Amino acid sequence: MIKKIAIGLLAVIGLIYVLVTIDVNSSDCYDIQKAVVTSPDGQYEAKYNQNICGSKPTRMEIFVGGRRSRRSALVFSALATTTEQVQLTWEDNSHLTVAYPESMAPTYTNDRVFDLSIKFRKGEQ
Repeated sequence: MIKKIAIGLLAVIGLIYVLVTIDVNSSDCYDIQKAVVTSPDGQYEAKYNQNICGSKPTRMEIFVGGRRSRRSALVFSALATTTEQVQLTWEDNSHLTVAYPESMAPTYTNDRVFDLSIKFRKGEQ
């Protein structure tokens, strides 16, 4: 009986240890919103965010969505070892240009969302 109690107690302690470890490891990450650029007619926003997690490479993401809705779509994602800058420019109400440094390698791009056209220019800032 004592053996079963000891095994149960060790299992509970192990579970608590795993949960605390997961929580501690996930808490060293944070998001920084670097820029929000609104389309000329005010209907859409492009948001440039950086996700920083300890010693892991910084994840950079750009989302486009309606200003008055919660709907948004990922249009660009990249990993970088520094906090490289990305430039967002609305050419008109339906065309967004994303310019990013030569050293950045996109992991995801989407050139069409919500009737908007997205252009990507590598090597420009």
